[in-house]
Amino acid sequence: MDKEIIHKAYILFLSGIKDENGIVRANDNNQIIGIKFLNNSSKDYIVYGYYKSGQIRYHYQYKNGKCHGDNIGYYKSGQISYHEQYKDDKLHGDCIDYYESGQIKYQEQYKNGELIE
Repeated sequence: MDKEIIHKAYILFLSGIKDENGIVRANDNNQIIGIKFLNNSSKDYIVYGYYKSGQIRYHYQYKNGKCHGDNIGYYKSGQISYHEQYKDDKLHGDCIDYYESGQIKYQEQYKNGELIE
């Protein structure tokens, strides 16, 4: 995620420009981006991406400016496409990719960015 977009969104957030859910949306390369700050710190936030239809495409969690928590992607149908877990910017936990039917394509586990075999 571009730090400049996050900075601009944070300024809009502090200015009161956000929707009823506290999400700031900005147009970036014809893609709608939503950022929800979890507190008055630009280091803790959730990034939302949307298809042109308005359907959610993904959401990523950040803590202290680092990817931390569940990152989930969605097909246009609304089904989950992938689910990854991060800790301090590194894959940590399950990493699952799904077919649109909901069946698992593959599943891997990571610890501190290293694949567990």
